[in-house]
Amino acid sequence: MADSMSGAPLDAGAITFDFVKGFDFVSGIHSPVYMDIRKLFYEPAIRDKVISALKMMIETNTISCDIIAGVETGGIAPAALLAAALQKKFVYIRKKPKEHGLRRMIEGGEVAGKEVLLVEDTVSTGASSLSSIEALKDANALIKDCVAITSYDFPEALASYEKANITLHALVSAAEIAAEASRRGLIKEKEASQFVTWTKNPYGTW
Repeated sequence: MADSMSGAPLDAGAITFDFVKGFDFVSGIHSPVYMDIRKLFYEPAIRDKVISALKMMIETNTISCDIIAGVETGGIAPAALLAAALQKKFVYIRKKPKEHGLRRMIEGGEVAGKEVLLVEDTVSTGASSLSSIEALKDANALIKDCVAITSYDFPEALASYEKANITLHALVSAAEIAAEASRRGLIKEKEASQFVTWTKNPYGTW
């Protein structure tokens, strides 16, 4: 799965490397790689490839669900497309409840007592998806899996999913994308290696 998907983000122009200045994340992490996975849904061919790969991953891992839930905002598009492909119900989870109206955090329908599969575009620290998982559990949803298109595989994030009793399934890791970029000559082999080392301690330097 990873072998066939590691090139898709590069083909979509979703990956930017900068081993000099880097990029600042909201979490405070300073990264040499920025992934704008939303670009994978611009071109129909790449979009279809991603959704087909997600469907295959769900089938391969025998993941069952009644509802597909997307994390605002990056997880909404893949979740909606996946729900349509699987003929499942769809909801999305806000980052915080609305300050007016019904003040919902979960939009689209009821999730209580239902098996929900959470969809995220990219997992770095896992904060956004773990917040969504907490909201779903508070709403009495049954959730045990989260699928993502990409993951940085930071140790702290992976440990947080395990602590929450959630299995994270990612189509491709950031390290695999970096390796593919190196094979294509987009970055040096040394830079790809530096990036892999950095993912083990993302609050350090690369």
